[in-house]
Amino acid sequence: MNHRESISIIEYAERNRAQKGEGVNAFSVSRYRQFARYIPREAQVTVDVGCNIGLGAEPLRAAAPSARLVGIDCVPERVAAARESFDEALLASATKLPLDTASVCVVTAGELIEHLTPADAERFVAEARRVLRPTGRMIITTPNPSYVKLKLMNRSVLDDPAHLSQFTAGELKRLLQRHEMRAIAIRGTGRVSEVIGTFVPVLSVYGSLMLVGMVGGG
Repeated sequence: MNHRESISIIEYAERNRAQKGEGVNAFSVSRYRQFARYIPREAQVTVDVGCNIGLGAEPLRAAAPSARLVGIDCVPERVAAARESFDEALLASATKLPLDTASVCVVTAGELIEHLTPADAERFVAEARRVLRPTGRMIITTPNPSYVKLKLMNRSVLDDPAHLSQFTAGELKRLLQRHEMRAIAIRGTGRVSEVIGTFVPVLSVYGSLMLVGMVGGG
């Protein structure tokens, strides 16, 4: 496969099913609690792309209690499970969100973008930009290619067969800029953040990066 090209939603679903733990681990809910810090309480619509079985519903709802909470995933059985905790859960690709233009306040995507080919990662960010309202926010996490543990072990984010792309902090910023958004925060995350928090300025101590982006200059 040429990883620079788009692949089908069916292939993405098969890859997701084959992932270790099906993408869920002990840190999954904590990641959403970290997202919640950057979600405006007055948000009216929050969309979680790659929602899996809906583990993020409780912290996302607590962050913006009045928001309509929508989950999107490419795996049918996960969407069915997410319907128990989201107001709406939709079967769709991250590259073609079934949402109206400028209809969403916040888009979240935890450990999703690295599972997309580089071409589809661009399409996902373009779609997030399309559906977000003016001053809307996109909050994502992705494995950190500069993580010191990877470097010491001479390993790469791409060693995981489920990962089709990787992004440094600088590449994430430029990705947003190409789609008329700007980074308002880049933090470290992952399991170590439960011990040292997310504000240590040396990003290489973290296994994942969290990017908070905003439409426009608000």
